[in-house]
Amino acid sequence: MRLTQTSPQFINTRFLKGGTVHTDLEPFVDADEIAALLDESRRNVIRMAREGKLTAYLMSGIQRHTYKFRRSEVIRDIEKLRQPSCLMRQAITARRLKT
Repeated sequence: MRLTQTSPQFINTRFLKGGTVHTDLEPFVDADEIAALLDESRRNVIRMAREGKLTAYLMSGIQRHTYKFRRSEVIRDIEKLRQPSCLMRQAITARRLKT
């Protein structure tokens, strides 16, 4: 398996002595598990992923696309959203859209 800096697997890759590659890949979870974690509806989780508020990976299916998430990335995104500066920017943007 060839890893590049842009591939999702590269994020948690550690290179050990002797050129051995060790990967700690966190498994993907679906929107239902993230909804249970955040105490939100599945629909809101998918909306947040489409808006770019949550890090999500789009998996192409035969008939429809599905979003897959990594639990640690979602927790990091939620903590970032709860910071006061981010909340203030969202309030200012919402105020501008109303006028």
